[in-house]
Order: sequence, then C-alpha cells, then structure tokens
Amino acid sequence: MNNDILNSNIENEIIETGKIVGTHGVRGELKLQSWADAPNILFDLDHLYIDGKIFKIISLRQQKNILLLKLEGINNLNKAELMRNKVVLRKEVISIFLKELIS
Repeated sequence: MNNDILNSNIENEIIETGKIVGTHGVRGELKLQSWADAPNILFDLDHLYIDGKIFKIISLRQQKNILLLKLEGINNLNKAELMRNKVVLRKEVISIFLKELIS
C-alpha cells in the first residue's frame, strides 16, 4: 500500500456559503445571507470566493439575521452593487483519516 496515500489526511473542498443580498452604506459593505448552519464559522475565515475570484475579508459582523461583510477592493456603493445576488464560496479543510477507513 502506498504510504503517501495513507499519510495524506487533508482535503480542500469548495462550499457555497451564502448569497450577497444587498449593500449597506456607501463604503462598499455587503449584506450576506449565510447558508451555513452555524454562521459563526465564517468569522474564522480570511478569504472568500466570488465568481472564481478570491477576496480578502476586511471585516465581518452580524446584524440580526444578516452578516455585514467588507471585502478588499469593494470600497464604494457602485462596486458593491455589482456583487448583488452573487453566490459566496469558501474553502473547507476536511480531515480524512484513511488509516481508519481502510482498517
């Protein structure tokens, strides 16, 4: 059996995590409707993916049932409006213990 396969225990998976449903203010903040069971997991992320592009998270805060999101490069209302209705993706690192699966 190949030991490299047994020792590789991390896999990246891209997961749809929500949708941008609007804007907040004039400085490019976005309203994100989270699809995560526990939206607080998003607070640990550094980056999100939208339309195949990676965006650094500048700030993220909760306001009632919506998340207010500030992304690097989205710094005015016009740019924020272009993000409306876009699906937001995140990378999820999944540990796989192949030794346990095989035995």
